[in-house]
Amino acid sequence: MFIRKKVSTNPSNGKVYTYYQLVESRKIEKGSRSFVILYLGSLDISRDEQKIISSLLNHRIAGLGRVARFSDKIEELAEQIYLKYMRTVSEKQEDEPEQSALGRICFTRESVEMGQYRSVGAELIGMHYWKSLKFDQILEECSFTKRDRELARAVILGRLISPGSERHTLGWFHRQSCLFEFSRALQNGVRKDSFYRVCDRLHANKDRIEAKVRENLKLFYGLVDRVYLYDLTNTYFEGSMLKAELCKRGKSKEKRSDCPLVTLALVVDQDGFPVYSKIYRGNQSEPETLKHVISEIYDFQDDVVSKTIKPSIVMDRGIATKENIAYLRKLGCSYFVIERRNQVDDYRDEFDDIESFELHES
Repeated sequence: MFIRKKVSTNPSNGKVYTYYQLVESRKIEKGSRSFVILYLGSLDISRDEQKIISSLLNHRIAGLGRVARFSDKIEELAEQIYLKYMRTVSEKQEDEPEQSALGRICFTRESVEMGQYRSVGAELIGMHYWKSLKFDQILEECSFTKRDRELARAVILGRLISPGSERHTLGWFHRQSCLFEFSRALQNGVRKDSFYRVCDRLHANKDRIEAKVRENLKLFYGLVDRVYLYDLTNTYFEGSMLKAELCKRGKSKEKRSDCPLVTLALVVDQDGFPVYSKIYRGNQSEPETLKHVISEIYDFQDDVVSKTIKPSIVMDRGIATKENIAYLRKLGCSYFVIERRNQVDDYRDEFDDIESFELHES
């Protein structure tokens, strides 16, 4: 299969038209003949790019692995032509009448080859929880169109199933995942810029989406907030990041204080489900974040009952300053602090007398 360039002239006005075809050579009784599979229209490609795209298409159709990487222009154009080809093939198969098999068909393990396969298991689980947690309704409230919602689903499930960059997710979505088959609004083709834009919109609506997902998660599993585990970490960038507002130099927990950092804050409940997340500056003081995080958790809760529940806060020793302890007591929250020093000897005698303990149901 190859791409062929055609040139035609309009006899009435003498105008010359150039277009491309996807052609397949087939053997017939009198030799071989070229059959046009697709009309590709006009393409801005050179002779060498024409050969490269033809080779990429043959590799994809044969189910072979990638041997090299090419420019975004070639990769995206080859992907678009491949998707058009697959749609054309599937439409022809649907139009052909079903034929009954005659005799017995025998298969051997050596004669069976696997090609054009897509993963389905993890995607079906992801779509089940996508529907159960009402992601479509949440995104619709944030003014996401149907196409935007399908893009967001591809990005989110892609990060869960096959973590990577937007470029990696695009390749996974087109070539490896069955999610493409379930995304009707995206079957005409999607470029990586669309993934970048929808990620920006998801981040812009993060607080609202996060709060609604948490609310639906609590209803789905019947969760009650009893314990909040709160901690922070940071990660570094190897670039200069001069124009990034959040990237600041500070003490790196990965021993990379020579690089600009961002601080990541996360709250999870007693079952390990996420409650709240936040990205701070790289030089953010960790104790100063506690009041802000707790107040925002309560501000985004719509349920009046949830606002009255005071869960226990589990935190690191560095966050448990006098001011934060006083704040939690005033709020009515109990707390647990991680002690770095081994205090087994200090309380050994108290634990020996087990009858003095009181049982608290949680």
